Amino acid sequence: MGQYSYQQLSDNKKLAQDDYIFYITTAGNDEVLFSSSSIPFAYSSQNIMIVKDNMGAGSSPYVLDKMSDSAVIEYVDAEAEAQFRAYNAVANHEQ
Repeated sequence: MGQYSYQQLSDNKKLAQDDYIFYITTAGNDEVLFSSSSIPFAYSSQNIMIVKDNMGAGSSPYVLDKMSDSAVIEYVDAEAEAQFRAYNAVANHEQ
């Protein structure tokens, strides 16, 4: 897809509808720092891919967000040592 510096925006790119795996390396290096799982681009729509610091569980320093006009999906490193997610499904109640 390209090489980009920290906080640099890419030009708009048109991709074929397919599944893609994204890799992050340091400039000029082949060592993979982040490898996503297969990310589907099944529809002709605009998406923004965002690289963020990983603030959650896992050994990768990065996570990748796929942002569309209707959703944001976070992708963690497919090679990460651990993942942890929690969901609070307890309804509020009065005491």
